[in-house]
Amino acid sequence: MPAKCSPEGFDGPAKTLETGHANTIMNSPDDRAGTTWLRYTHLGTQYCLTLLLFVAAGWWADAHLECSPWLTIVGMLIGFVTSTYLIVKETSGMGRPR
Repeated sequence: MPAKCSPEGFDGPAKTLETGHANTIMNSPDDRAGTTWLRYTHLGTQYCLTLLLFVAAGWWADAHLECSPWLTIVGMLIGFVTSTYLIVKETSGMGRPR
């Protein structure tokens, strides 16, 4: 006997919404909870790239101005502050309803 296809899939029963002429499968916010990490992946990437950009700029300036390691340290501190500011700015409104 062939297996029957069901709208349940792997995540449990799907919820349906009656729309005048057809049933549409709707996922509740709870069904999407497993993918919330996708919303935050860009934050880590942005943090690392911003920090690396400022460290690289400081390293480059150190190489050309011959004052190693001070500009690399300054670049690291500016990158850390900037990266932290950007994360706080982006996450400050994430918990609020839209």
